[in-house]
Amino acid sequence: MIARSFAFIHVRNLVNESIPFLQVDGNRLYDAVTEGCEITADLETGHIRITGVEEEFQGNPPQGVSWAIQQAGGLVASLP
Repeated sequence: MIARSFAFIHVRNLVNESIPFLQVDGNRLYDAVTEGCEITADLETGHIRITGVEEEFQGNPPQGVSWAIQQAGGLVASLP
C-alpha cells in the first residue's frame, strides 16, 4: 500500500497484519502513476519505480519495531 499519509491506527493494523506499506510525501509519484502502469517498490529502502518513468521515487518505509514485526510476518508471528 502506498499513500501520502496513514492514520496511526491504520499503520498499527498494517504492521500487525504484515501488510506492506510505504508513505510517499508530495505529488510527484501520484502525478506519474497512470492506469495500468507497473509499480515496483523496495520495501526495505523505500525506492519506488514506475515502468516507463525515468525518475525514481523515495518512500518512507517502516523502521525499528514496526519493521521487525513486519519482517516476522505480523504481530502474532513475532511473539515468542
